Formats: sequence, structure tokens, C-alpha cells
Amino acid sequence: MQFLTVTLFVCFIFLILNKKIFKSSFLSSRSICSIFALKFVLVSFFVFYLDKHHEYDLKGDHEYYLNDAKVLNRVFYSDPVTYFMLLTGFDNSDATKEKYLAETKLWNNPTKKYNDCRAVARVHSIVVFVSAGNEYIHLLFVALLSTYTILLFAGAFSKYLSNPDIFILFLGAGIPSFLIYGGLVMKEHLLFFGIASFLYGIKQRRLNSLHLWLGLFFLFTVKIYIFYAIGLSILFYFLIKSAKKYTSKVFIIIAFIILLTGALFSSFGDRIVNRISNQQYAFRNVATKGIYLYEPADKNRSFFYYLNIKDTAFFRKTDTDQLLLKKDIRALKVRQAGTQSSQPVLLKQDQLFDIAMIVRKTSQSYVQPYYLNYDKKRLIVSIPSSIYHCLFQPDFKTPGSNAKYPAIAETLLMTTFAIFSLLYGLGKHRKKFNDPLVISLLFFIFLSAFIVGITTPVVGAMVRYRIPTYIALAILSFILIDPIWKKKSRLSQEQHPG
Repeated sequence: MQFLTVTLFVCFIFLILNKKIFKSSFLSSRSICSIFALKFVLVSFFVFYLDKHHEYDLKGDHEYYLNDAKVLNRVFYSDPVTYFMLLTGFDNSDATKEKYLAETKLWNNPTKKYNDCRAVARVHSIVVFVSAGNEYIHLLFVALLSTYTILLFAGAFSKYLSNPDIFILFLGAGIPSFLIYGGLVMKEHLLFFGIASFLYGIKQRRLNSLHLWLGLFFLFTVKIYIFYAIGLSILFYFLIKSAKKYTSKVFIIIAFIILLTGALFSSFGDRIVNRISNQQYAFRNVATKGIYLYEPADKNRSFFYYLNIKDTAFFRKTDTDQLLLKKDIRALKVRQAGTQSSQPVLLKQDQLFDIAMIVRKTSQSYVQPYYLNYDKKRLIVSIPSSIYHCLFQPDFKTPGSNAKYPAIAETLLMTTFAIFSLLYGLGKHRKKFNDPLVISLLFFIFLSAFIVGITTPVVGAMVRYRIPTYIALAILSFILIDPIWKKKSRLSQEQHPG
């Protein structure tokens, strides 16, 4: 019965793909349907395989988001008003969460003041109305949005691509992490749609563009740092575009770097360094065995304690599911705002705590980062290594399970393609590097690679977070080798005139 239901929905999706919104001047409907089918089949196989092989802990977030979406969707049938209040974010009270959302996995996250996981659960709770909780029907709709995202990327940069069908096929199948993580029930597919929709909306040059506002919404609610990186890159683009002479462009680039460096040594820079430092510690904490605790009196959950211990032997569990400390122990006090320095404290015997979460095992792909320790100079020193970590890891020496090998293959593919494109551009068409778009793409690649590299010491997570960087790298590479497609097209027209 489940197979028949999924088959009917597949037929329905193929009908949608033939509608006007999915019509492309680059590819036939058959090719677009093939990209969609490839994404759905591979992601479904990936999910099915992980269901049978629990030793690969790669499906966790997908299952958690799907679970939270189902739990939130059930609220509609018992209290529709509360559901819409939760859906729109107007009701985030503890009483409502305890009553309706106790079974959620990611809705309450002790390491975040603003929890972007809720935005993902809200969107997917709407999809549950159609999928009725069926995982594979849910994946169909994710694959549909992901396919449309690829078309939006091609549309946003169509002016610079002589052969956009090859570009579409490359985005559809050439970046494995984009293919897989962009097809699961995670943040990524909404983030990619937000980026593509926002860029396509900018190309339309209309303030009332639906794509523009949808893109802004998803960038703000899912990954706001990507919005900041894109915003700075767009500003950089228009500044470079305003310069007519080469010397003016060089001056603007130098001035832009000086302004960014100056901002780093201001009070704004203090907040940036503190936030990155806390993010490093938070990732270290989540990636290693340990315990997160709240103080019962801290109703706003403004801070939590982290204890780097392997088990709960230092505690006794009470009848109220709280932990009672059996002896004095040192812990790390971390503020939820993410802009205050974490500080070591001594917790006293017989102190009572609420349990936020317990991390029971250390991540296999954890790599010791270059800790900033709230030092701006260390931030500047870390820039090259952080960019390298994001763009060129993992390699064969990187710790991790067998799941790292597809990521290694992707890294080799993308870096080889990028190096070839850069060398081709420098050797054959050096003028391309004067193009404002090429310069701003390079700026975005380095900026986003630095942000991801400095804040994400877990390679498995880094492979997911760097996908926007790799998409930008793919766009840049196709722009640099575009003369190859132009030359082939011209030769084809000469051989087949009329």
C-alpha cells in the first residue's frame, strides 16, 4: 500500500514538473524530470540504506526534523489556534512547549538563543498535511523544491553561462553533498532555495518580486550568516562595478579590506570574536562527551553549564528527573546570547540542576580547531588555515568513518575543477578577473569558507555547511571556462549553418 501511495505521488509530481513554473529555456521537461528522479531515487536509497546500517550516524538530523514536524502537525488536530500560534512564532511559552511539544528533538536547543531548527520544523509541519507522515512522500516534495532551486541558480546567472544545461546537470549530480543533503529533511534545502530565490529576485530588479522576499525570509530564518556574507558580496560587487579603471578597482578592494579590518578592532569586532569563540566551544562541547545543565531558577535559560565528563557518576537523579551534584566539580558557564565570554566556575555539592542534554559519544570526525580564545589577533592569524580547512578537507588522513570517502571524492572533484578553471582563466582569458561578478564570487567563497572553517571543527558537519561555498565555486568555475562553450557553439554553427 505504501509503495502504491508513493507511486501515485511520483506521477503527481511529474505532472507538476511539466507546468509553466518548471519550464526552462535551457533544458527539456524530460531532462528536468530526470534530475528530479535522480535526486529522489538516490536520496531515498540513502535513507533506506541508513535505516539498515545504524553504525553510520548520518541520518540523525533528518529523523529529528521529520519527528518535530509530525509532532507540531499533530497540534493542529487537537488545538488549531495553538498550532497557528506556534507556526507563526507568536506562542513560544514553556507551558505550550511542555503541553504539546515534549516529544520534539530539536525544538528546544540549549546552545542557541535563536533556534533556527524551529523554522525548519514549521515549514515541514505544513508538508505533513500532504505526506500524512510518510517519509518517502515527504522526500518527494523536498526533491521538487531542490530541483526548482537548481533552475533558479541557472536563471540567476544565465547571462554569464553560454551552456546552462551543463551547469544545471552539474548542480543536479556533480556535487554529492548538494545532491544528498539538499534532498533530506534538513535546513540545507531551505537554505539553498533561499539563496537561489534571493539571487534570482535581485536579477529581476523588482521590489515586488516574490522570489526576492521568499529568499530573504529563508535566509533570515535558516542561516542568517549566509545572508550577511551574500549582502557584503553584493555590496562589494556594486562598488567594483562602479569603478571603470583597473587602478580604481584595486583601490576599492584594498579600502574594503581595510574597512573590514578596522571593524574587527571596534566594539562590533569584540562581538564577532566572542561569538566565534563561543561557537567553537559549543561545537567542541557537542562533539565530545559531556553534560549540559540548567539552573532551575534560570527560567529564561539565559545560560547553561557544560561538564566535560564521560558519565553521570558525579550526580544522582531525583524523582523529578533533575540531577543532584554529589561532589564539587568544575564546569564551563556559557551564556545563551553567544556574545559573552564563557567562564569556568565551581559547582558545589548538593546543587540541583535541570538536564538540558547529555552527549554520550565523541564525534569520529572531530578535528581540533585553532581556538581564538577571544583574541582578535588569533582570528587574523587563523584566516588561511580556516579557509584551507573548509575548501580542502576531508583528506585521507582526516579522522572519521567510511562515510568520509564520498566527501573526499567530492573535495577532489571540486578542487580539481576549480584549479583547472582558474588556470584556464588566467592563461586564456585574464580579463575575466576584472569582472565584478568574478571578484565578488571570490570574495564570497573566501568569506564563507573562513566562517565555516573557523566555527566547524566536526568535518561531517563542515561538509554540509560548506555547500553554499562549493555552489559559488561551481558558478565561478563555469563562468571562467565559459569561453570553451562559446567556442564549441561557434564551431558547431560553422559546421552546420542554417
